[in-house]
Amino acid sequence: MEAFTSTDLLKHHPFLGGLFLFAFVVVFTKIFVNFYAVILENSFRECKLLLRDDIDGDHVVSFGRKQLRSMFAIKEQKLKNLNNPQEREEY
Repeated sequence: MEAFTSTDLLKHHPFLGGLFLFAFVVVFTKIFVNFYAVILENSFRECKLLLRDDIDGDHVVSFGRKQLRSMFAIKEQKLKNLNNPQEREEY
């Protein structure tokens, strides 16, 4: 038994196959991709809200994604350079 591809579907059922493939693409792109985009956006917002406690002022809300990533990388590098465990907890 051979694999049944979208080309075979369109060849055997041109109208209904095309309708099915169009509906599949719309459902996949509009629902699933938007669902994951909302999850990523919410996690990014939560990250900024958690980071607001560490930084003075409320300017962290205007940070972009790249600025936050570089800030975390710098903070991680500083933590690696600290030798004393007590200093790490304080930082």
